[in-house]
Amino acid sequence: MWSRMTRWKKCRVEQFSIKKDRGAFWQYCKQTAGASLLRAKKTGVLHSITAYDIDALLIDQQWRCAISGVLLEPPASGTKGRCHPFGPSLDRITPSLGYVPKNIRIVCNMVNTAMSDWGVANLLKLINAIAIKELHLDCHNLNRAITTIEKKRKISNTQNLRIKRRQKAMVNLLAYKL
Repeated sequence: MWSRMTRWKKCRVEQFSIKKDRGAFWQYCKQTAGASLLRAKKTGVLHSITAYDIDALLIDQQWRCAISGVLLEPPASGTKGRCHPFGPSLDRITPSLGYVPKNIRIVCNMVNTAMSDWGVANLLKLINAIAIKELHLDCHNLNRAITTIEKKRKISNTQNLRIKRRQKAMVNLLAYKL
């Protein structure tokens, strides 16, 4: 019950923060709609989105990055959202299709920069490598904790084997998913 309550409180705090920063996100929507129109004219691709389309997309994504799921930081006024790595950035899923409602998503600046330079596949490779490394470090710390516990309480060999199997399964699962 406490975990549900904690999640509910966290969700309420995020919603309050978003409502408080709603004006900044709306300014971002207006600036981005105008900037995307200029980019579309310059590159010769279609453009049929408005600030309302971008706003609806932010609401649908619950103010989170479409790729990473990270909560987007509200853009500071006058900076077009480029000041923060977790600020919003408009991304075309297939660049040649242009700025049409079914071809855009909102991602954080960091993700959009990485994808535009190296592509989604390389970004996912990097994320996978980082996650495996971090998980390995966590397993190493877990092993250290287990040996400390073993010294305090003499854990049976079967329990120790179960713990080690779980660790290997976690690493394999993470490597498989990413």
